Amino acid sequence: MAKDFRAEQVRLGKLIGEGGSDGYVQFYSSSNASNYDGSITDDNTSIGSDVWLLISGSSNSEYHGKGRLTGSMVLFAGDVVISGTLFAERQVIEVDESVVGNFFVPNALYVSGAATFNATESSTADVKILSTTGSNLFFADVSADKVGIGTASPTYELDVVGDIGLSRYLYHNDDADTFISFTDDKITLEGGSYELLTLIENGSSSRVVVNEDGNDVDFIVESADETHMLFVDAANNRVGIGDNAGAPTATLEVRNNASAGAFNVPLVVLTSNDVDQVTLDINAGTTTATVVDVTGHSTTGGQLLSLESNSLTTGKAFVVNDNS
Repeated sequence: MAKDFRAEQVRLGKLIGEGGSDGYVQFYSSSNASNYDGSITDDNTSIGSDVWLLISGSSNSEYHGKGRLTGSMVLFAGDVVISGTLFAERQVIEVDESVVGNFFVPNALYVSGAATFNATESSTADVKILSTTGSNLFFADVSADKVGIGTASPTYELDVVGDIGLSRYLYHNDDADTFISFTDDKITLEGGSYELLTLIENGSSSRVVVNEDGNDVDFIVESADETHMLFVDAANNRVGIGDNAGAPTATLEVRNNASAGAFNVPLVVLTSNDVDQVTLDINAGTTTATVVDVTGHSTTGGQLLSLESNSLTTGKAFVVNDNS
């Protein structure tokens, strides 16, 4: 017949449970106990609130919350303070239900498996990593689905306040051939495997290159009213300036508009302030075609060609030299 043993202090060299498949040693609070046999039921399925410490010798006992017990274990029903190191062969910490309060790790925390934060999908369980000065190195705003680095108030899905360092590539999602590439003194913007824009710093050879690979990629600059104020037609190797949305008809075509956009000013003005250089120099390799062709079928009151000077002394207004 079991007897109760009570004492203010007990000093033991060893404390051995009764053994067997369901043997265990437990400490519990008699003030909360309904009996002195402990608070574990005969079928090992319930742990009462009066248990302080349970050491189970069963090979198949484990506690899973709400009084469920299966696998060898040590159960603390109250708070536990560990001043040394806590080692666990299988699991470091397992929380079966919600925990209200704070969990502090004063030193390093190692997680070898998956870790989920805000598993209950709370709208207030933000995640922070603070610096030594208390500023937010990392902040996850769970209610807004936004992440801030260097800020606790992210405006975008990823908001970085500070510098960002990249080894080389910044990719567009699910589009492997569209990216920005950074190498030493060179930035490349590539879209759809085409090297669209390249910026190179190389001393006297520094340059900005559009369409580095020579693909059929047009270059267009729009103005307030013209869609093709500057148009490089890559396929035809031509350049258009002004009101020219179609393919330029010459290597360089300058066109204006009659009533809107590029209009109401001279088509081309050449202003030279260098007193010792030719203003317009045409070197034609033409053998059968006209070098300069002026057509003015709509001209009524103007001049097709006007030459004017009020400073000529030894020079001439017009010279024709035919050595043929």
